[in-house]
Amino acid sequence: MTLSTSLANKTQSNGVIFKGGNGRTRLVRSNGSDIFLTAIVTAYGETNPDVDLAGAGEPVSGVIICEYLPYAVDLSNDSDDPYADNKYLGMYIPEDGDELYLTVATASSIAKDMWFKASGGFIVTSAKADALGVCLEAITGSSGAEQIALCRWGVDA
Repeated sequence: MTLSTSLANKTQSNGVIFKGGNGRTRLVRSNGSDIFLTAIVTAYGETNPDVDLAGAGEPVSGVIICEYLPYAVDLSNDSDDPYADNKYLGMYIPEDGDELYLTVATASSIAKDMWFKASGGFIVTSAKADALGVCLEAITGSSGAEQIALCRWGVDA
């Protein structure tokens, strides 16, 4: 898959977090070579400190925001260029109201102010009952392309 616009070209904050940032950041390790900046991850079923991409219905642990050890925010590590296996990463545990850049799954459309949930580390449209938050911009899905969207975390934020 290919991003329609890289994270480096999309972000206005020089990182994954756009607004807020009062949540905690935790050191984790990638389990597989498919984890990327903005990925929604889970520690469920993993050996501490490993995380994997959060699938539909899995508990969400947080969002990958940087490389840790050594600390680096290289915006090229988006879904087109994921981190290597066993890389130490910073996982941000969002708070309600935080605004973050997240990656929309290939060929998925999300209306402005529509609910989203995790699916394989990406976001897709959702009902409020299953939602992690709302998408703050309209995304029109295109075949073979992923897109980065600004989102607000929390269903009551």
